[in-house]
Amino acid sequence: MYMNRAYVSNIDPRNEREFLMVEQVYLGASVIKRLSENPNLERNKEELITFRVKCRAFLVTAADQIKRRFDFNDKVLSNLSVLEPASSLGIYGTCVESLIPFAMKLPRIIHQDDSTLQQLDDEWRKLEVEDLPENILNMAKHTGLTKEKRPDQFGSILKTLVDDEGIAKYKCLSDFALGWLFTTSCVCGL
Repeated sequence: MYMNRAYVSNIDPRNEREFLMVEQVYLGASVIKRLSENPNLERNKEELITFRVKCRAFLVTAADQIKRRFDFNDKVLSNLSVLEPASSLGIYGTCVESLIPFAMKLPRIIHQDDSTLQQLDDEWRKLEVEDLPENILNMAKHTGLTKEKRPDQFGSILKTLVDDEGIAKYKCLSDFALGWLFTTSCVCGL
């Protein structure tokens, strides 16, 4: 599939050579249900094809408008994968040394004073070497993106970890990671 072979910034939503056939366009559970409940549509194939062509055109326009409004080469968006559990924990040798370059691009998510930035980096670097609970390590080691392996779920779980005195161990990191994910999902509509 074209989407899986190309880097997102290189995808041309208007490239008709890469379009799915109209019968293959996924329209969602509600539409499938409504179509199956309407026997008249089964008899009128032309109307159904016209509907699917219009839906595909809508999706193409939406994708094109998103591409025009957002820089998919942006360092912040293109590096969201560093927040995935396996990357964050360096399970496969993929851990980023510091989050400071990203934090500096997101000043509304985290204070830019040296103390806060150092705390963020300390928590990030500690994540890779600390003995974490087995459930977190297992979450990171398995492939596939289940609910427990999503970066937002991972950030939420990190937020709950406390030291012997009941102080959050990863408050700064989890707040930053969740803020980063929230900001990009709001901007992109992900």
